[in-house]
Amino acid sequence: TVDGIANTGYERSYRIDLPRANSGWQIRVRRLTENKNNNKTADVSRIESITEIVDAKLRYPNTALLFVQFDSTLFDGRTPTVTVKAKGLVIRVPSNYDPVERTYSGSWDGTFKWAWSNNPAWIFYDLVLNKRYGLGKRISSDQVDKWTLYQIGQYCDAPVSDGAGGKEARYLCDLYISQRTDAWTVLMDLANIFRGMISWSNNLLSVDADMPREMDPDFVFNKSNIVGSFTFSSTSERTNYSAAIVTYSNPQNNYQDDQASVYSQEVADRFGFNTIELSRIGCTRESEAQRHGAYAIETNRDDNGVEFKTGMEGRIPRVGKVIGINNAPMAGRQNGGRVAAVSGKRITLDRAVAAKAGDTLIINLPDGKSQGRKVHSVQDRIVTVEQEYNPAPQAEAGWILDQSDLAIQQFRVKRVVNNNDGTVTINGLPYNPNKFPRVDDGAVIEDRPVTVVPPRGQEAPDDITISSLYRVSQGIGITTLVATWSPVKNAIAYEMQWRQNNGDWINLPRTGNTRFEVDGIYTGRYVVRVRAINAQDIASVWEISKETELTGKSGAPLPPLALATRSLVHGVQVSWEFPTGSGDTLRTELQYSKNQDGSAPMPLSDVAYPGKSYQQMGRSREMPAEWPEF
Repeated sequence: TVDGIANTGYERSYRIDLPRANSGWQIRVRRLTENKNNNKTADVSRIESITEIVDAKLRYPNTALLFVQFDSTLFDGRTPTVTVKAKGLVIRVPSNYDPVERTYSGSWDGTFKWAWSNNPAWIFYDLVLNKRYGLGKRISSDQVDKWTLYQIGQYCDAPVSDGAGGKEARYLCDLYISQRTDAWTVLMDLANIFRGMISWSNNLLSVDADMPREMDPDFVFNKSNIVGSFTFSSTSERTNYSAAIVTYSNPQNNYQDDQASVYSQEVADRFGFNTIELSRIGCTRESEAQRHGAYAIETNRDDNGVEFKTGMEGRIPRVGKVIGINNAPMAGRQNGGRVAAVSGKRITLDRAVAAKAGDTLIINLPDGKSQGRKVHSVQDRIVTVEQEYNPAPQAEAGWILDQSDLAIQQFRVKRVVNNNDGTVTINGLPYNPNKFPRVDDGAVIEDRPVTVVPPRGQEAPDDITISSLYRVSQGIGITTLVATWSPVKNAIAYEMQWRQNNGDWINLPRTGNTRFEVDGIYTGRYVVRVRAINAQDIASVWEISKETELTGKSGAPLPPLALATRSLVHGVQVSWEFPTGSGDTLRTELQYSKNQDGSAPMPLSDVAYPGKSYQQMGRSREMPAEWPEF
């Protein structure tokens, strides 16, 4: 019963425990007094709502609950926004893996345990096999290459520099998947965290990552086991990026998006300044974002892709695998062919090769993989290796030779297309194992040569600049011409010339430096020209600088000192000295006159500096005694 007077609306709730029923209940609420609706009283009664309450014990499956109690006065009566940093799901990880220390003990037997981990390889594996939020209803564990994922997981956990003097795991995955998305897109995004490539073929999900390998290429190709020829292609210079801006989630800023930048001066010098912008999911460290940016720059600088057709053996290398090729026209050496016969360590090839001890002979084996062995000796077509192949190669198997002065070209398979005519088209991207130390540690490792063909031409130097500097040496002021230019690819030396005021070109000694200096110059207009020389002694065209006005000494050179003559048998010797500050002398000009007063002189000889004597032999008695003049 409700009885009383109120100036505003009044609400009251009751809890009614209902008896058990099979078909529901009917509820009646009755007012005992009549409604009095007039200009003084408004007492209409109504039922606002009826709520059914079910008392049950629930465990909230697959749900995380958070209870927070606080004083509302701390927030001026407003409801605050609560953010949570949660570890997330417990997933499958290898049984020999410690996800806290990120270490692997002993050999893995292929079994799993449940633990929390943010290793992207095992998050990928869990998402594929989970039946509630993944693809577990469509894909079984037998259809996933867990052994390759094990190697990828170890690569993700490997310690690298954090840029602050410490170490950290190479790649982590810290993310929330908050909405339903196309499954293949999600898997591609997750694989992209560890630079992975995924493919579905033969009812199997294959995963590979772009990471260092301690093995030979998965398969090799040469002119003998392809159809037609290799086709190479390169991208526009605009896609050869020299700078990268990477967006990541910054934990120091409440996991809001932040940016890290990476720049390569070497690539900028070659291709110009081009920027790529990346957004990395699951990345919460600036150092990791910088590694992703450096990887993008290093990968795009190697842009010489390959495409070719081959027989059905082209179905063996899957997407993500590494293949080796020998393209004789480009390499300049026929280092590939087919095996003619095999007898233990003795491999008879289809042709004689310029192999030597220490080279590596790589052969496609019957199990669908290639294998390399060190060469022990070579006799015409017979190559003896240090260790037998396992399994033994068969006749007609493809082979290529990897040498110290001529490396094989390696490519990562991007696409394999069945042409339905007995041929397969393979498309590959360059694989450069030297980029990984550059990305992780900034180490500079020179790439091995993939061709022995000498360049047909040599590029000329560029950006020749002329300047001057002034210095005091032993109390004498000296003005020096300084010429500089940029290093030229394949150049081992440079030849230089200079001239003043449209005079003759003056040669300078050949050098490997990219600058030269000329001391004691005079005021005038100077021009420099330089050409590059490569290892085959091929010279480029001359590159000429802009004419530059320099201020140096002015006037004629100082005259020589202590001029003297000395009689010789049927000859005379003339000697002289140079005054202080005459180090810029080019030559000394000698003249003679048949007249006693030295009039009407005639040229006798030029003596290059720093020579300061001259002998004239075969002189007769009739020749005048006074003849030399400067």
